[in-house]
Amino acid sequence: MPPSPPAMPLIGHLHLIAGGLPHVSLRDLAAWQQCDGGLMLLRLGTVPTLVVSSPHAAQQILCTHDASFASRPGSVVGNILSYGPSDVGFAPYGEWWRQAKKLVTTHLLAAKKVQSYRAALEEEVGAVITRIRVAAVAHAPVNMSELLSSFINDILCRAVSVLDDGKVVATTESFPDTNAKAVEGESEAACYIWWAGSRAEAAQYGEKLRES
Repeated sequence: MPPSPPAMPLIGHLHLIAGGLPHVSLRDLAAWQQCDGGLMLLRLGTVPTLVVSSPHAAQQILCTHDASFASRPGSVVGNILSYGPSDVGFAPYGEWWRQAKKLVTTHLLAAKKVQSYRAALEEEVGAVITRIRVAAVAHAPVNMSELLSSFINDILCRAVSVLDDGKVVATTESFPDTNAKAVEGESEAACYIWWAGSRAEAAQYGEKLRES
């Protein structure tokens, strides 16, 4: 097993990377530990996490043994919103993922198809710039996280739901509020810490997603 610094009960090593710049904390922690081969094992709550801090080790993981590390960890949101999960963003690496990626590459990301989104993209970018300009004139604050999230969701909706006549059949407003929060990256504390009611809260959150 890779070396691991002393951990706290229940929270593991979360206290070692708390702060505004977790990647800097991980870099400093790896240097302090003098990790053998550039590998360090941390426990984030109940989740064991491998930290890679050397170019050679990163090459081995991302190139030589990439198939072994290609799957994303499971999550409540992914399992509910993508039915399993079964979409290309959350599905584990395997034959299903390869076929889904092939479909996305062929039908959504082909050069001709991407060019067909250009007008919609320019329109959405113009709308974002207009909102920022109006807020600037009024000296009002702009929530960039909310603005960019709405922009991305609108682009995705228009890309997958525009009919041949150009009519849009879905936009961000079509999503229930719970789904929108999940798409924006709602935190899942129970993925890391299962005590102090977190698992019950995650179960309630999962029920809200299912009802949506």
